[in-house]
Amino acid sequence: MHIEDRPIHFSVELIHNPTPINKETLQRLYYDLIGTPISYDSIDFSFPMQTRFYSTRGKSQSIALFLLDRAIIIEEWTSTAFEDFLNKVKELSPKILQARKQTAFLAHVGTFRSTFALTQYDDAKIFILEKLLNQSQELIIDHFGRPLATAGIRFVFPESNDTPGIYHVLIESFRHNRKELFVEVRGIFGRTFITAQKIDVIIENLKDMREFLTQRLQPYLAQYD
Repeated sequence: MHIEDRPIHFSVELIHNPTPINKETLQRLYYDLIGTPISYDSIDFSFPMQTRFYSTRGKSQSIALFLLDRAIIIEEWTSTAFEDFLNKVKELSPKILQARKQTAFLAHVGTFRSTFALTQYDDAKIFILEKLLNQSQELIIDHFGRPLATAGIRFVFPESNDTPGIYHVLIESFRHNRKELFVEVRGIFGRTFITAQKIDVIIENLKDMREFLTQRLQPYLAQYD
């Protein structure tokens, strides 16, 4: 298995007390960001219950989505480096608290999606079935009576005093490239309210999630390839 992953998605949900969408304050935030490294190209007020800042570069999208009870910072099919994503979260998060007239985020949820290229297998679905699950595709088809599109496995790691956050881990065959594994790490953090002065807590949690993906999940899978 290749050592380096190919990130395709970074996001963080910043959850706060529900409050109505205020068009004027979000417009002001959008214009305040223009000319900065975290600016967006367009703003969308099409839906009354949400506002979207966004930029599109080919397949890649950068989005800041504002809902009644949360803001979500998203890099989809990302070409953005992880450090740049962290910088955006660090700079934008306190501005979101101010624009939404909130004193703290009640919880935050990070989601990272990546792929890993296999070296010994041409089909990630077969790799998961045979090496991780000790199953055969033929056995699955015989029992269920229909062909298998993807195969996967899910883990949930609970929170402890030494390991903040509940981690949901998904490992699947990647539908866009049969020789790649798709992995998702989703971390849910709700023990600590995050004020504008404590945004670094979010950053450290996201760093830990990224390290979990590259230093824990990759070696676990590589031992089977």
